[in-house]
Amino acid sequence: MIASSYTLAACVCSLFVSIVGMPLGRRNILLLGNGFVIVGASLQASAWSVAHIIVGRILCGFGIGFISCTVPMYMAEMSIKPGERGPEVAFTCCLLISGVPLAYWIDFGFTRMTNQVSWRFPIGFQAFFAVLSGLVMCFLPDTPRWYYAKGREAEGDDVLSKLHDKPLDHPDVQQMKQEIMSTIKLEIESEEDKKFSILTLFWDNTDLRVGRRIRIAFLVLSIQQMMGNYCVPT
Repeated sequence: MIASSYTLAACVCSLFVSIVGMPLGRRNILLLGNGFVIVGASLQASAWSVAHIIVGRILCGFGIGFISCTVPMYMAEMSIKPGERGPEVAFTCCLLISGVPLAYWIDFGFTRMTNQVSWRFPIGFQAFFAVLSGLVMCFLPDTPRWYYAKGREAEGDDVLSKLHDKPLDHPDVQQMKQEIMSTIKLEIESEEDKKFSILTLFWDNTDLRVGRRIRIAFLVLSIQQMMGNYCVPT
C-alpha cells in the first residue's frame, strides 16, 4: 500500500494534466510538480507513521505525474526543428532510466548503517533534484506555442526569436510562427466543429487517431513491466 500509493497518485495526476496543462502553462506545471516532490520527499524523510509516509508518497506521485507528462511537451514545443523533438524526448527517457541504478546504488550505500539515516536520507535525497530542476525553471520562459495560444504574442515572439538566435523578422522565425499560429487556429476550429468526447480516447476514427496512440502507449508500458523482475536492494 505504501509503495503503490506513489504510482497511483502519479497515474491520476498524469491524466489531470490534460485538464490543467493549458490553463496553467508548461512552465508553471513543472514548477508545481517540483514543489510537490520537494514537499512529499520532506514528509517521507521525516515520517514517523505509516499514514505520514503515505501522504508524502502521494504528494511525490502528484509531482512526478505533472513532471513526466509536461517535460516531453515542453521540450517538443521548444524545439525549432522537427528532427530534434524525437531525440530530445528519447534523451529524457535515458535520463529517467539512469535514475534507477543511481537510486539503487544510493540505497545500497546506506545498507550497512543501522540507524534511521539509512532510509531517511535516500528518500529525502530525491528533493535535491527537484530543487535543482525548480531553480532552473525559474529562469526559463514558457513555450512560444503556449504564449500564442493565450494571446501573449509579444512574449511568444521574444521566446521564438531567442530560440532561433535571430531577429523576429528573419524568415525562419516568421515561418515557425506562422506554423504555430496555423496549428492553433486549426485546433480552435476543430473544437468548435466537434465537441470533445471521452469515447475518443478509446476509439478514434479521425485523422489524429488519438485513441489508437493512447492504446499503443499503454500497451508498450504494460509489456515493459512484464519483461523482467523488479528488484529492490535490501
